[in-house]
Amino acid sequence: MDIFDSTVYSSIKLATSQTRAEEKIQKEALQSNGYLCAVTEITGKSSAIEEKLYKSTIASATNNQVISRSKKEISCLIHALKDAAGRISDDENDKWLKIAIIRDEEKIVITVFGSIAMHNLIIKPFIGIGMIYL
Repeated sequence: MDIFDSTVYSSIKLATSQTRAEEKIQKEALQSNGYLCAVTEITGKSSAIEEKLYKSTIASATNNQVISRSKKEISCLIHALKDAAGRISDDENDKWLKIAIIRDEEKIVITVFGSIAMHNLIIKPFIGIGMIYL
């Protein structure tokens, strides 16, 4: 994988957008260049975050027509999401996650960006990327 692959770079950029307005501009630019994309955010403790992560990401991807509701495309999305989320649910800390999903003709790329509250004074950033060829 080329680190400067435009789909990967675009997914990182979309996941790390700072405002809804910036996110909207990026999504419109991606769509005008032929990409399919969606964004979702979730919060919670690890005991509930994994279920939210999968449900919210699948719903966002299907509702925004990034993937169809076929077993093959949902399975591909789940595999990319597993790679991107890594070990996000290993502890009981509070989490905020933003998930960007981008699809081009040949692959789906997911970036999970967010923060993990290790303590009320310590916030640990998190970023993970998953990609799967269709």
